[in-house]
Amino acid sequence: MTDDRGRRDRIGRVITGVIKQAVADARADGVLLLAAERPESPLARAWCEAAVGKAWVISGAGSDALTVPVTVTHAGQRLLVAHPASKTTLLLMPVPAAGVYPLGDLYGSELLALAGEWQPPDSVRELAALAGGAEALDGALRRWAEERRPLPEALGVLSQPAADGVRLALDANRYARSSAHLVPKLTSRTVGIDLRE
Repeated sequence: MTDDRGRRDRIGRVITGVIKQAVADARADGVLLLAAERPESPLARAWCEAAVGKAWVISGAGSDALTVPVTVTHAGQRLLVAHPASKTTLLLMPVPAAGVYPLGDLYGSELLALAGEWQPPDSVRELAALAGGAEALDGALRRWAEERRPLPEALGVLSQPAADGVRLALDANRYARSSAHLVPKLTSRTVGIDLRE
């Protein structure tokens, strides 16, 4: 338990530092967090608040599908838009544009361990079920993204339907992945920074 807490604290320091700098670079006054109803969102919110004080949130039906600029003005303040998408989600499907994805270099199974819950979008949840769970899906994605194994080899541990689904999702989401804004770097290959195909 102490090791998990230490890991969470180390990750939090990196993420809060990146958020603080991103808010300064955007000349913003704070953060607006989309999709605040997701169970992993309190973790993202806590790190945003640790970085800049207060984080405004948008939740409820449709907040995960909003298309907003990367900064917005709310109550006379300029806010940097953040989204709590995991690396699993950023790899496999387009998400709303945001100035920063605080959880974007953490796989879904890691968020499950750090936040106690993880609620991926339906299409990612279906792929995880086909793969035999979030850990199996993330394991295949890690082999491809972090270990740089060829995609057929990385997906070879999955059932054929799961491998086909992941392959299609990765291919369909190539542009969205390459145009992601800021993701705090925690792994060897980070979406939007150095994960290029």
